[in-house]
Amino acid sequence: MLYVANELVQSNRKKLPNLVSEFFPAFLETMPLAMRGADEKTQKSIRRLATVWEERQLFTAANAARLKRALGTNTKKKKKNANIH
Repeated sequence: MLYVANELVQSNRKKLPNLVSEFFPAFLETMPLAMRGADEKTQKSIRRLATVWEERQLFTAANAARLKRALGTNTKKKKKNANIH
């Protein structure tokens, strides 16, 4: 179900910007529920989805942080090595 929701919000975020904000409360409620009892692979996929949404700025920064906290995910971005040539 999360894959369908992901496709819906990402493919329509520019055409229907309110759709993303309207879906946020549902994601905040259901994604942590989906984590409970899920195997490690599924939990990793759910966390990755939240990270992708954060990177693509699908939600406000505050809402992205709320979602990641609800999933028990670190909200700090990893720093990339600036010395790579």
